[in-house]
Amino acid sequence: EVMFLLGRRLYMSELYQNLGFRENPFSRFSAEEEIEYLEKIYIQPRYFQTLMTDLINGSSRFIFGERGSGKSALILELCRELSKRNVLPVLIDKYDDIPLENNDKHLLLLIIRSILTNFVVLLTKNPVYLRKLNKYQKEKLSIFIRDFYRSISKSEFEDAYNKVTRYKSKNFIKKILNVFLNKPINITISSGIEIGSDFIRKSLNLPKSDNVDFYKSYIPEFRIEVLSQEEKEEKFLQSYKLLKDILFELTQLIKSVGFKNTVVFLDRIDEFRALDGKINNMVQFTEQILRDTDLLYSKHLSLVFSIWTEVKQRLNEKGVRFDKFKPIDITWTNEDILRVLNKRLNHFSIVEPYNVDNLFERKDELSSLIELSNKSPRDLIRLFSTIYDEQSTTDSNSNYFQEICVTQAKIKYCKDYDYYSIFPSKMGTREDIISIINKILRVGRTQFRSTDLVNEFKFSTQSANNYIKIMKDYGLIIDNDQIASGTKEYIVVDPKIKYLINRRIKVLREIS
Repeated sequence: EVMFLLGRRLYMSELYQNLGFRENPFSRFSAEEEIEYLEKIYIQPRYFQTLMTDLINGSSRFIFGERGSGKSALILELCRELSKRNVLPVLIDKYDDIPLENNDKHLLLLIIRSILTNFVVLLTKNPVYLRKLNKYQKEKLSIFIRDFYRSISKSEFEDAYNKVTRYKSKNFIKKILNVFLNKPINITISSGIEIGSDFIRKSLNLPKSDNVDFYKSYIPEFRIEVLSQEEKEEKFLQSYKLLKDILFELTQLIKSVGFKNTVVFLDRIDEFRALDGKINNMVQFTEQILRDTDLLYSKHLSLVFSIWTEVKQRLNEKGVRFDKFKPIDITWTNEDILRVLNKRLNHFSIVEPYNVDNLFERKDELSSLIELSNKSPRDLIRLFSTIYDEQSTTDSNSNYFQEICVTQAKIKYCKDYDYYSIFPSKMGTREDIISIINKILRVGRTQFRSTDLVNEFKFSTQSANNYIKIMKDYGLIIDNDQIASGTKEYIVVDPKIKYLINRRIKVLREIS
């Protein structure tokens, strides 16, 4: 009997195989994790081609959306498509050295360095581009590399190289060392090697220029050739105009080698840990550079800012003119969400086309799951992942998601959801948000009045109204406009909270 059970377990297939997939289609949620097959599962939104044309032609744009709405996936797909059209895309998603406010010069310096890194790694793959530069332009590029290229490790260089070229190239560093260096040397190839500016200039056969007059056209007597790298940075950060002029000079060099444009994407600002997920911090972090309409109007390059929807109004109040730059609002319809799901399932399916209804014991289950995802592709995949895990634990031999597993997974998903992540603009902590949601759950109605809070919690009318104001500020409830007169009524907005109410669940978790 023991041998029989061992043999049965040996030949037992994985749940995803029983469901008809080559691998688990719900194991990864973010665009960054899915980059290797994103092209095959991505659904281009209706505005995609227009947006891409605008960027090629030098227009700057704002991309707005909630977390999980697909901003990063859109940017990765734009980068892939733009690179096919002879445009240099540059993705910035790390801001560790940038001050939280008064940082416009720091952001410009980050943009310059990021563009230069991408340009340099691209030139190492295609040194033929350098033939299009005259002697003066090569000298200028050499100076830019000397003063703005930060030494990075071999592994960091490889990562940048792979992002630019979209595929991995084995031993390319060794080829650079052995082929491009003026005097090839024996060196141990390891991730600890630092790729510095001198190395890059030698590998590209650029002149080692010490032109002391280069910056005088921007700022008289601006001498930096004898300064350390730290002193150079401090010197550059004294002048916003100088940095902007250098940025434009660099992008002109890129056009000179044959590129139509440079497009810089600033993504995941909302995820920068130092901002602590707070709207005020995000506004302070971005408002200075976003108010520079001269920079945003420039035809030298396109800047694309990916920002939480809730930040938009506050930046508007600070004088940022979104109306001039055609903001893109990433909002999915339920039909769009279904198309995203179907394309993913077909990609992982053993046999195409995959019938999503075959996943469920109940054939009407899909619409309720799409409703719970609240127009977020990422949240829909997270929900399916929770169902998958529940089914795998209960019965991994099933060839569909059993109704009981779907129900348990929906409750778990709604209770464990990181609600704090979708309320970045408020001052409350995670515990504050959980406390507010728990109050709504305890009332136990998807439409309620202030008197319901008074009766449930023995609040005064004033206290009940104060809590209602907080719930409205968080966007958890809205006024019921169908009530013409009398006592105001409020409607719970979030489908996850409504689901828990309908399941008579009274608490997400206890607050200690």
